[in-house]
Amino acid sequence: MRIFLSFILFFLVGCSQPLTQNKTIKINTRGKVENGIVVSISSIELPKKDNGPFVIFASIENIENTSLDGIILGGHRFLIELDGLFYAEDDFGGKSSPMPLGKTYTQIGIGTNYFRKIKSKKEYYRYDKNAANIELTPGKHKIRVFYKINAQKEYLVPSQEVEIICF
Repeated sequence: MRIFLSFILFFLVGCSQPLTQNKTIKINTRGKVENGIVVSISSIELPKKDNGPFVIFASIENIENTSLDGIILGGHRFLIELDGLFYAEDDFGGKSSPMPLGKTYTQIGIGTNYFRKIKSKKEYYRYDKNAANIELTPGKHKIRVFYKINAQKEYLVPSQEVEIICF
C-alpha cells in the first residue's frame, strides 16, 4: 500500500467579494516522486466572481524514466481533488509527445470551467456533463491535482496537497 505524503501550505487570500481582476496565489513547492514523475502545483488564479471558475497552474517533471510516451499538455488530462471530492473534465485526447528523462513542462493551465464532480478518482473516465461544477467558496480548502499518464498501463500521479483560505 502506498502512502502519499502531502505538503500542506497555508495561504490567506480574499475571494468573498467580486474581484475586478484575478488574484494569483504563488505556491512553488514540489510534489512527491511517483513512478518517476513529479507533479506540482505552482499557482492558483482565483475566480473573478464568487464561485466562478478558477485556474490551477501545474508542472510535470520526468526525473527517473528513460522516456515516457503519450504526454498530452492539456488541463483536461488532470483530475482535481477539492476538499476530498474529485472533479474531472471530458478527456478528449490531443497530440501526444514523448517526454525524455530530465524534461519538465511548466505552467500547464487547468481551467475549471468544465470540471464536474465524479464518484471517485478511480472512475475518472466516467465523466457526467450534468454533474455538479467545481466551486471555490469562502472558507478553508484543500486542493490537489492528479495527472493521467498513458504508458503501457494508465495511472494517476498526484501533486502535493495545498491548503488555502478564501474569505
